[in-house]
Amino acid sequence: MPDTKHGPSQGDSYNPNDHKLFDLPFKNLSFEDLNERIVKFYEHLNINIDPDLLKRGAYLAQRRENLHDEDPQRSEPQGGQQKISHRLKDSLPLEERIITEQEDRAVNLEKSGAFKSLTKSSIIILVTCALGAIAQGWTQESIVGANLQWPIALHIAKNSTDGTALWHAFDGSKSQNNLHPDKGLELFSLVNAITYFAACVVGAWVTDPLTYVKGRRFALLCAGVCTLAGPIGASYCNTWVQLFFCRFIQGVGVGAKSSVVPVIESEVFQPEIRGRLLVSWQTFVAVGIFLGTSSNLIFHDSWRHQIGIAFIPAVPLLCLCYVIPESPRWLMKKGRYGEAYKVLLELRETPLQAARDLFLIHEQIDYERSPAVLKDGRGRLTISKQDSDSTVITLQQGAHNFFERVPLLFFIRRNFRAVVASSVVMIAQQFSGINIFSFLATTILQESGIPDSRNSWFNFGFAGVNAIASGLTYFLIDRFGRRTLLLTSLALMFPFLLACGFAMDANGNGPPHLGAVIPLVLIFVAIYSPGAGVVPFMYAAEVFPQDFREVGMSWACSVNFAFAGGLAMAVPQFTSSGTHKYRKLLGAFAGLDALAAILVWLFMRGPERADSLGDMNLERVVEI
Repeated sequence: MPDTKHGPSQGDSYNPNDHKLFDLPFKNLSFEDLNERIVKFYEHLNINIDPDLLKRGAYLAQRRENLHDEDPQRSEPQGGQQKISHRLKDSLPLEERIITEQEDRAVNLEKSGAFKSLTKSSIIILVTCALGAIAQGWTQESIVGANLQWPIALHIAKNSTDGTALWHAFDGSKSQNNLHPDKGLELFSLVNAITYFAACVVGAWVTDPLTYVKGRRFALLCAGVCTLAGPIGASYCNTWVQLFFCRFIQGVGVGAKSSVVPVIESEVFQPEIRGRLLVSWQTFVAVGIFLGTSSNLIFHDSWRHQIGIAFIPAVPLLCLCYVIPESPRWLMKKGRYGEAYKVLLELRETPLQAARDLFLIHEQIDYERSPAVLKDGRGRLTISKQDSDSTVITLQQGAHNFFERVPLLFFIRRNFRAVVASSVVMIAQQFSGINIFSFLATTILQESGIPDSRNSWFNFGFAGVNAIASGLTYFLIDRFGRRTLLLTSLALMFPFLLACGFAMDANGNGPPHLGAVIPLVLIFVAIYSPGAGVVPFMYAAEVFPQDFREVGMSWACSVNFAFAGGLAMAVPQFTSSGTHKYRKLLGAFAGLDALAAILVWLFMRGPERADSLGDMNLERVVEI
């Protein structure tokens, strides 16, 4: 295993305010010092790699942004040493170039951020992550259509004369003499909410020990098993308790996939294209929601088929989990540099790019663990004065288990900034009010007297706009930046929440005028999708340092699902009675949306273009 003790040296000219050191710890090294570090790294490697290739890769990393400029720090060659120039002129002999013409084309294609720069293995990983996201959205949407029928079928409600559900539950028997007033609505809310509570309490957190021991592929495999078993079991349920249990299993899969898939994408893809590919998580969640609404329309008379068919994307997901390579960052974190290099050779077009990333990732992990970074003058390490030295030693070695890493999320200031920033963006997504329409729209409209057929078509249009608008983020994220998109989205949603509330109550307690409500809702979701829809999960996957990425993402997802579960519990209770109920409900969420925008403006700081993971320095992410 390579030596990881040197950390930032004097040659690095360490400066806690130099944010680029997190991206490129050796950016200030002279050619001689860099060469010395490369030799030291190579001597501790036990892998088959050409040392000259490693040197060229390291120098390529150092000059990544201005490869074709002369190095002002480079001294003239001495004693027969070959001069290496990184100018690419046809007049230069091959041995004087840092990269060949073929390598230059590959690097330029990579810097362009074009999708054709992805290798076959990268595309397979992208497809696998997309299937995980589709399964996520389909799982969330399947219950929305089934909510119209399963409460009556499982005897927690009965039909009224106008076709809506009367929330007076049976005690589990089929006798109408044993009614429990209002219990049915509580059970309905609980069955809907348990998926998100399970994701919050179990699913989001179980990925950390799984990935620490077995890797990211194994965690994704376990999530896929839950995603397969939950819908199949739910389709055979005969009581609300059985459905509750199956929804719990689905929730574990939901939380696990949300925690691990964005992390895989953030670690595998090169920085020039990573921003757009991280968009794929929420984009394909939206595609999954659209497929879920489509299946709800097809099987509108069978709630069991609506729920059960959500297992479909889990089948190819489980198959591909055996095919995709492991994250090279995770392998290097475990000291498995030989395997990491083989994976990088699959993920990059040329061996030079693989060697570049091998050395760069090693230096970034080493830099993040170094005492100079953890205990600089800005006070990044604030656990306890008497215990600080032992804590630094623990971090240099790497926190060994889940229970060691969780407290360090809050006691190390750099991690704490990430906790605050990721929590704010996740809460902002729930405060936007989108899930009122996404998860509970059928029930809300049914309570208002809208026929089930028109109800389902409304959800179909809602999901279609969500999927299309989420896809547009591919063209916006690297142009405008994460923070700008999120703030713009939250600000523009505010008036539409108010307008929707007034429109839904315009007819008093009667059915709303759909001609006024539907356009407002569709515009609202079109504004939501590119900002508050996409940014939170991709941002949370980026902001935590390597040693805390799994547990940090688990925390962020847990916060998101906790608020989603609370929403699923509260909204049905809120809309079951009262006058001007939607005006009050959506007005309250308009206020929460405004609060979310203020919190994002105060606490979210981040690069406005694509940067490597190391450059997501939390001095820039959030200032407290």
